[in-house]
Amino acid sequence: MTGRFLVLVTFVLVTIFLSSCVSLSDLETSQDFTIDILATLQPGQSAGQTFVARRPRLDGVTLWLTADDPAAYVSIRLYHSPTDPNPIFATTAQITEGTTTVAISPQPDPPQQEYYLQIEAVRGEIQVFGRDEDNYSGGGAYLDDQPTTADLAFRTTYAYDWRAACQDLGEFIRLGLELLILGMMLLVPGWLLLDTLTDNIQFDPGEKIAYACGLSLAIIPVLLLWTTELGIKWDRKLVWIGSIFLLIWVAIRIVRRQGIKSESSTRQENSQFTIRHSSFPILLVIFAISIFVRFAMIRDLAVPAWVDSVHHSLITQGILDFGGYPENNLPHIPIEANQYHPGYHSILATFIWLTDLSVPEAMLILGQVLNAAMVFAAYALTKLFVKDEKAGLAAALITGLFTLMPAYYASWGRYTQLAGLLILPIGIGMANNEVSGRNPVAKLIFGGLTFAGIFIVHYRVLIFFLLLILAVWISQLYRTDSLTRKSIWESILFVGISSVIGMLLAGPWLIPTVNEFVLPRALKWGTGKAAGAGFQNIGWRYLSPASGTPAMILAGLGLIGGIFRKRRFSIAMLVWVIFLYGIVRPNPFGLRPPGFVNQTSVEIMLFIPISILGGYLVSEIIAGGEKVFPKKWKVVWQGLVLILGVGSAILGAQRLLPTLNPVTFLYREADSVAMTWIRENIPVNETIVINPTGWGYGLYMGHDGGFWISPVTDRQTMPPNVLYGMDRDQGIKINQFVEEILPIGEDADQIWELLDQNGYKFIYLGGRGGVISAQALDDSDQFITRYQHENTWIFEAQP
Repeated sequence: MTGRFLVLVTFVLVTIFLSSCVSLSDLETSQDFTIDILATLQPGQSAGQTFVARRPRLDGVTLWLTADDPAAYVSIRLYHSPTDPNPIFATTAQITEGTTTVAISPQPDPPQQEYYLQIEAVRGEIQVFGRDEDNYSGGGAYLDDQPTTADLAFRTTYAYDWRAACQDLGEFIRLGLELLILGMMLLVPGWLLLDTLTDNIQFDPGEKIAYACGLSLAIIPVLLLWTTELGIKWDRKLVWIGSIFLLIWVAIRIVRRQGIKSESSTRQENSQFTIRHSSFPILLVIFAISIFVRFAMIRDLAVPAWVDSVHHSLITQGILDFGGYPENNLPHIPIEANQYHPGYHSILATFIWLTDLSVPEAMLILGQVLNAAMVFAAYALTKLFVKDEKAGLAAALITGLFTLMPAYYASWGRYTQLAGLLILPIGIGMANNEVSGRNPVAKLIFGGLTFAGIFIVHYRVLIFFLLLILAVWISQLYRTDSLTRKSIWESILFVGISSVIGMLLAGPWLIPTVNEFVLPRALKWGTGKAAGAGFQNIGWRYLSPASGTPAMILAGLGLIGGIFRKRRFSIAMLVWVIFLYGIVRPNPFGLRPPGFVNQTSVEIMLFIPISILGGYLVSEIIAGGEKVFPKKWKVVWQGLVLILGVGSAILGAQRLLPTLNPVTFLYREADSVAMTWIRENIPVNETIVINPTGWGYGLYMGHDGGFWISPVTDRQTMPPNVLYGMDRDQGIKINQFVEEILPIGEDADQIWELLDQNGYKFIYLGGRGGVISAQALDDSDQFITRYQHENTWIFEAQP
């Protein structure tokens, strides 16, 4: 079995990347400042840009062009140099609204190849956008074949083929020790608790992994909470001592179990083992492909993406420095620590203590492993509800390779919600009486630990969890037999007692959180103007990309089929989704929600019911085929199912791989060198002004790698991480500063006056760039250029 399994994994992975290429964004080869109009081209006039492609096999360029004539088009020619007489590639492209993307036949050039892209207007008047200064260090703009001090706005893509896949596989193997340690951290604590306190022989390996992972993610935050209360400080030495103790405990239990296993129990276990566990290698294959795709998706990231990752890093660093949960995260986060859920950060800190990785690197690795682990969670939840192994496998495939979420979480750094969702299976299993303890006390310990863990990891996931339990109860109401009524009452009693135990376990965190965060928001319930019915304005952009549309079709048909066949889980999924939208858009009742949960947070977790319902439909189709085919032809049907499964995995991986949004990748390689200079040359008490941009909720974020100055160098930035918005007074002050600097980014004198009024001296302009002009500051007598490397700059205002 092992040999066939390895061959199958290798076959699937190689087939994915040999079958066709996938285009990925080359972030280092881009200049996406698009505000300035560099030229207005008449037919026959041209503009161009030189650049250096960091990745080999250039296969696409995106340009910012506009035209009044809807039939306008341009000629695109690619050279290795502006002096080359003949292009290596040529085509024409019609101007489209916003951006014009040109597909290029993959170029057989090595990394760091120089290119010159020329645009010539053929029909219509063409406006070319970019930056009216030379900010891209890898090249510059040309107008009518003459160099100019400017840069076109452009992004490039490259072909991700089997060669790139082999490179990533090598990088993945290089992380073998860190991944092994992470696997131990995520599985051993939960497995020990399962093995010690439950009758868990009914679980197959996939379920055990899901439940053990969920329990471990709940145990670590709760344990750190109580050691903090007791004054016990965690550090690398203590965490390793605890880990070694757990591994010894695991070894003892395994040896003891082998010694006392009776022949009768062996016979009983083996009677179902081959049937029950024959699909586990397939589940491992799905996980292997999913985790490989997850890591390939972030191959061009130097640090985690977007906004959340920055304050996750700062909170984690606070835990590392304090050895537990600190009372606050000053000076970088101006709120009490209990106003933000710290569970994920304690898990990340534990991983860092075990590996000694940097916070950004550890966050990338942990985030992608947790993301791929949702494959096991989807399998366990689906098997719990549908009672079918094949449905669980199909749901795992949908979660791992079909739906945009949770893979897209990496584009936002939504690791806290991800960690919370991984705890769901064990909690739902216990509430549904599927996870039974050796005694009622053991089960209640499980329940309390799950409630406390979810609460500390993410408040909103606790709401999702409770609504799902309520939906399950409602789905059982039409059953009037005494056994069902007894099961519902047992579940209600369990949830009630477990929630109380959970409150006690989370007590040191719960009480201040309720007083300072929950109650103030809960009191905001009120009436207001309705914004539309609950299912209007659904965020299809989160549901349909990749293979999300086929997944939703499968789920819809699965829902209809489940209701038709009176399967209770289908009612539960429908009621759950209605509840979820009800708490974010309860407008039919004229109420405004308090803001614990928003519509986006709901829609990015809908992959769970989609996977469960889609998995059910697939299992019904497979079962129907087995009934239709004669017994001697069943092997043909099974082979066809296997081929379709492999084919869907290939297609899903190809569609999912390029879906991360390059706009969310703020940090560039050049920023890393600049961070070292900041640590060595700028005092810790200085606040560094960075390129700002609007984010959401009336707040501002950093536009480039400068946003990472605080977590990487321990210096404060302006604007800081977006949690500043949780302090109203500071939020007003920061917003006022940003709104004053946004319109004067090219006026060095006004920028100097603004910095002088606020007591700031330093400005950092990152590799990606933004609204503040490096050329304007470099030309001004009011500023001294302290650092410049490639397209990163540090300026100091003259006194």
